[in-house]
Amino acid sequence: MRPDTRPQDAFHPAVAHWFDGTFPAPTAAQAQAWPAIRAGQHTLVAAPTGS
Repeated sequence: MRPDTRPQDAFHPAVAHWFDGTFPAPTAAQAQAWPAIRAGQHTLVAAPTGS
């Protein structure tokens, strides 16, 4: 992913728009996991509760 793109921009524009209106930003775990998930890779995500 290019440094000037946001993780949610990899998804359909309607999904990115919904995300932008619902959450301030993806969590670190989401930002790191989404590219692998989108690529169809098996992905295990672990994050602290409430993050």
